[in-house]
Amino acid sequence: MLNTLYMVLVLSLAVSAVSVTISKAGVFSWLRKWIASRNEWLGKLISCSYCMSHWIAIAVVCVYQPVLIKPYYILGLIVSIFVIVAVSAMVSGVIMYLNSFRGDEDDVIEESEIQQQLSNLHQALQAAKNKIVEQQKTIEELKNKKG
Repeated sequence: MLNTLYMVLVLSLAVSAVSVTISKAGVFSWLRKWIASRNEWLGKLISCSYCMSHWIAIAVVCVYQPVLIKPYYILGLIVSIFVIVAVSAMVSGVIMYLNSFRGDEDDVIEESEIQQQLSNLHQALQAAKNKIVEQQKTIEELKNKKG
């Protein structure tokens, strides 16, 4: 059991390092952009270290098969996956917290992306305003019909 816990801990550290590297490091920014341009959902998945850690944990558990609950093999593997994800998430959080002090430029949103988000927000606000005006007119009409 102690060997299995040690293996889970080591795998957790590896999963954390790989998931943060893929989802946050500049060296993989081209891959994240390429995937996001092909599929929005996969683009969000690969940009989230927590999300990535699940898939990487599944892969390493399939390879190394650390079973934390011995009498129940499949359940033991599933528990191992979630323990690895949980420990990995804590380690990743520490890594990203410490990395925030570096002033890393990789996490800076490009100006064109900000402009696009502002444009989308403006359109949504305009649509909401139009809906409110429409509802106010409907309310006034209903009041006039009653009175």
